[in-house]
Amino acid sequence: MPRQTQERLFAGEERYGLNRRRILQGIAASSMLGLGSTRVALPVSAQSDDGCTCSEATCDVTVPLCAAQTEDVGTVQTQVINTEDGLVLEVRYDLDEGYELDETHLYVGKTCPEELTSAPGQFPFSDYYSSGVSGDRYLINFDDICEYELKGNNGKGKGNANGGKLEKAGNCGFSLGDCVYVAAHAVVVQRNDDGEVTWEETAWGDGCDGERINDKGNWATYFSYTSSFCDVFPETIFVGYEDLPLGEGNDYDYNDFLVRLDTEFDAQQTDDGFEVSEIRFDITPRARGANFEHVFHMLFPADSLCDGEYDLTVYDGDGDELPGESMTDQPFTGNADVDIELFDTGGANGAFPQDATNIVDGESCVSPNRTAELTITFDDPCPFDIDGLEPTKAHGGGLFFSPYITVNQTGETITTGDVRLLTVPDTWLWPLKQVPIWEVYDEVDDDGTGQPVFTTETWFDGGYDADLVYDACTVSP
Repeated sequence: MPRQTQERLFAGEERYGLNRRRILQGIAASSMLGLGSTRVALPVSAQSDDGCTCSEATCDVTVPLCAAQTEDVGTVQTQVINTEDGLVLEVRYDLDEGYELDETHLYVGKTCPEELTSAPGQFPFSDYYSSGVSGDRYLINFDDICEYELKGNNGKGKGNANGGKLEKAGNCGFSLGDCVYVAAHAVVVQRNDDGEVTWEETAWGDGCDGERINDKGNWATYFSYTSSFCDVFPETIFVGYEDLPLGEGNDYDYNDFLVRLDTEFDAQQTDDGFEVSEIRFDITPRARGANFEHVFHMLFPADSLCDGEYDLTVYDGDGDELPGESMTDQPFTGNADVDIELFDTGGANGAFPQDATNIVDGESCVSPNRTAELTITFDDPCPFDIDGLEPTKAHGGGLFFSPYITVNQTGETITTGDVRLLTVPDTWLWPLKQVPIWEVYDEVDDDGTGQPVFTTETWFDGGYDADLVYDACTVSP
């Protein structure tokens, strides 16, 4: 059976670990925490001080990694992510199958590279690799994102490919909404079965079509990235459930009910953190493998948010609003639990009237019979505590709300912290019917009693058996 890896960048895991410790050295434990990818209205830095154009604020920027000015051999992705040490900038190289990294040189700075140098050896971050490494990522402390200047270039002029030395200009620091420039260089090789290099080329991020650092000399390119509140809470997460009582022979395929949550914030950064004016959820059921039926809720604990009101709009399978199931202008009380019932998961008026929906290999993807939009609007901008948020923590403990189901047949509630609830990012593919998750994903084990153990925090990015996942619904309905 073929096995695939959603991220191959950990092929050199031991070396990567050393690289991470070096780059993250000195990050303060009190650094602001956040997670990658949610849309938001934040001020956009449209242009840097030196006049080079910046991108609009976005969750991430992904560009092709182009070798020899003609051949795309992978991608370079830039985004802000959360780590145990705080909020950092991630630049990730990910090569296509058959290619390997020999070395990488990376410029990340607040000064446009057009004002500096295109010589990779002058770039502030570098790494070198042994064979078998098909990706890498740099995690860069915000305090290490600086302005730069070119010193001692012997009068050869700015942008010269060889002259001068790149030095920090003293203005360092980065925050959400800021612009950063990235020049991502790599030496990419191919090897034969004996490990001998048979092909070697220089590659640049966005090298085929991107902005040139200088008009003459080498063909080095760069791109820009302006971060946003995407970096506090992910735009999309999935929540999957098992619905049998503990100890009753759960198969832990986590597809008894599976729902997608897309989250959008109207937010602004303040001196003390963040304030939100509105939070919007698009709620889309993706699968139902259970014989049981359930009711899906979202619970917002007391004192987690502020006073306001909410609107819930429920739609049928044709996208038409169901007034009898929708609500408007409902009170949202910040100092009390707010428990919002959204829809049934099964039954004639449920999301999926038939069980075994979107979990059987070879069957086409079925659109849900219920979707919903939930909008919470606050009376005044509401302080939003991002400390401790971990939206893809396995059992929902890192969310600011609890997405839970009540099981009609047993009366049980399956909620945050329960091993039967699983929160994952939108890259996740769920197991087929009655296939335990530890038989699918390399980084999930059976604890010996029939319950899963997630051996890494990013288990969903590890290897998986492509024959044991349902992939007909990878495009959102």
